[in-house]
Amino acid sequence: MHDEDVMAEAKALSPRAEFPIPGEPDVTVGLFRDGRVAIYCGDDPVFQLDPDGRLRRAFVGGKLLRAEGRTLSVLTRERGDDATTLNRIDLSLTETGRFLDIAAARLAAFAAVLGNGAVASRAEPADGVEELKQTVLPTLNRFLSAPRVAPQIVDR
Repeated sequence: MHDEDVMAEAKALSPRAEFPIPGEPDVTVGLFRDGRVAIYCGDDPVFQLDPDGRLRRAFVGGKLLRAEGRTLSVLTRERGDDATTLNRIDLSLTETGRFLDIAAARLAAFAAVLGNGAVASRAEPADGVEELKQTVLPTLNRFLSAPRVAPQIVDR
């Protein structure tokens, strides 16, 4: 989402809230119905964690990453005249580990702000912030204690 209002666009997340972070883009965080957590650090990066705190998807540097079990894959769309092809490049365990370290550093900063009583600048629903914090902070802490990748996402 480029220069979009993430709060307005992320209707699948409920509750969701936007937190101002000093010196950083605002962070929008929300919950999917199945307990997954989405964290938008401005437009990029975006992280999606499963309820067990494992990285499921990420959007970083304009690239979509998807869980493949122990590793991640980078997905790119190649649009042709007649069709769109989805290309997949699997990352090695070393590359996946490096990415998880980068993700952990970014998410640790947000977890610290959230844990120190961050106040949401906007929330939908307005009374959903406490529920959000009670779910998101433990999920983040599970990820930060042992950054790992979620089970493989099976294409539909």
